[in-house]
Amino acid sequence: MTSIGNGKDDASGHGFQAQGFDVSKDHLEAARHPGGEIIRVANTRKCQTALLHWMGHIRAVARVVFEPTGGRYHRTLEERLAFAGVPVIKVNPRQALRFAEATDKLAKTDRVDVSLNGPSAR
Repeated sequence: MTSIGNGKDDASGHGFQAQGFDVSKDHLEAARHPGGEIIRVANTRKCQTALLHWMGHIRAVARVVFEPTGGRYHRTLEERLAFAGVPVIKVNPRQALRFAEATDKLAKTDRVDVSLNGPSAR
């Protein structure tokens, strides 16, 4: 069995992955890393369930990374991920900006945020 987060398979044959999320009042956007697939859903309990299904095998998810909204919009999702046993990392927006600058991805869009949040946790 390999350690979580190294990108190799565990004993069940599932590859580990980080997932970057962008959270807003109206929607959630998520990206798988590695792979780069992106999904956008409404920020409702029903759509959060669909997002959890999209994430796939929970044991294969090494961590979920997102910038907290500063309000209540991320809390239900955070609680549901914790209940499922998924490690959650909340990154400071300033740190996320510095990571974007270091990787020459300075456009401030949801798609860029979600694409950077997963790799920033590696």
